[in-house]
Amino acid sequence: MTLVKLTADDEQVFIEYTREVEGEENLSVGEILRIENGRIVFSRVYHG
Repeated sequence: MTLVKLTADDEQVFIEYTREVEGEENLSVGEILRIENGRIVFSRVYHG
């Protein structure tokens, strides 16, 4: 995995990275995490 971008505040985290698997093409991935009371309460993952 190669981290491209990480943005965070008290309510959410956005992570963009490149997934690297031997024998497969690299894949761009974005994840959004919503945080409440210090815990992840929602997540969404985008591939493309």
